[in-house]
Amino acid sequence: MQESWIIDGSYYGTLDMRLQQADAVIFFDLPRLVCIWRVIKRRLQNIGGSNRLGMPAGCPERIYWKFLKWVWRYRESNRPQVMDKLRQFSERGKVYVITSDHQAEKLLHELKR
Repeated sequence: MQESWIIDGSYYGTLDMRLQQADAVIFFDLPRLVCIWRVIKRRLQNIGGSNRLGMPAGCPERIYWKFLKWVWRYRESNRPQVMDKLRQFSERGKVYVITSDHQAEKLLHELKR
């Protein structure tokens, strides 16, 4: 059996290293209002001290203005570089670009088969 793993995140500083090890990438390219809403919703759902899945104990969900600005400006400031790297990666691996919840559900269904 071959070793396999899944990693998530958007830290550009390690993107090259992660792409070297990957055989497929799922890039969520959702509208900025959807992303902003989900940041706020995630915070509201975790009011009261409970940590969301994947967060270490004692590290409650927070919203910082700097982060909201980063999310809002992502399409202009970060996305072009990421898309360029994904175009290069697509020569040797599979790239799925998801632009809606419907596409995500469809891909999930296809991958389950």
